[in-house]
Amino acid sequence: MNPCASRNKRRFPIYSDLRSSSLLEVDKCPTIASKKHQIEALGGDRYTMRGDLIVKGVTRPVTLAGAVYGEFNDPMLGHHIG
Repeated sequence: MNPCASRNKRRFPIYSDLRSSSLLEVDKCPTIASKKHQIEALGGDRYTMRGDLIVKGVTRPVTLAGAVYGEFNDPMLGHHIG
């Protein structure tokens, strides 16, 4: 399922802009992918994730900062760490 295609275009006009040929070109390249290479604990609840982001067939290295705020059990989706 393509989340951009499933949104209400009148209510969320930004999705039309994101799908357009000037930005993501969803008709030609319908997927965005990522490949995780390394997760580094920085101390406490802080982490850094390094990997590759693939958009429109172009791969670029990315670094994301993150934090763990706790764990919970969702009755519909199961166990989560967020």
